[in-house]
Amino acid sequence: MDTTGIDVSHHLGEIDWDAVKADGVEFAYIKATEGTDFRDPRFAENWQASRLAGVPRGPYHVFSFGSTGAAQAEHLIDVVPTALTATLPPALDLELPKGGRKLPEVGGVLREVEDWLKTVEASFGRAAIIYTDAAFFERYLEGSAIAKGADARKFWLRSIGEKPGYGPDWTIWQFDDEGRVAGIEHPVDRNRLRNTITLADLAG
Repeated sequence: MDTTGIDVSHHLGEIDWDAVKADGVEFAYIKATEGTDFRDPRFAENWQASRLAGVPRGPYHVFSFGSTGAAQAEHLIDVVPTALTATLPPALDLELPKGGRKLPEVGGVLREVEDWLKTVEASFGRAAIIYTDAAFFERYLEGSAIAKGADARKFWLRSIGEKPGYGPDWTIWQFDDEGRVAGIEHPVDRNRLRNTITLADLAG
């Protein structure tokens, strides 16, 4: 049977995590930070309440092109509790910015992403997972050391309605962005863990 989960942020409002758990949600990723100065206003609440409800969870950071990867990593480290035993690894959300702004060159972005990964992984003592979609992957990650060979990492790929047709083998697949889950008033992203991987494997 598939292991299914959700990802959440303050945009979903107050969450009844006991109801979420009772509805069969088996894991969650919770937005913690974005860039160098945004802290999700419901992160601490969601982090604590999901733990009390018994939902395995991990934090995610939304990457910004406007600041260095190392500075963004330090922001996440400052916000997320360091005692992450039995939680899921931190995730880095990589998406193209909205609004049609000029995109930076590939080499510079990859260096900043690698700096974020190096800093976060040294702090948390585990490999991070990369969330991305086809547009970002094809522009920045395809063919990079991050995505292939000995340095390949776990990927959480967005592909609504059908299995991802891009990127390396996924660890988590975001298959729905209009899901309905008890305890959450608004539509929510739903995710599926690859059936050859357990939550214990992911948690390390």
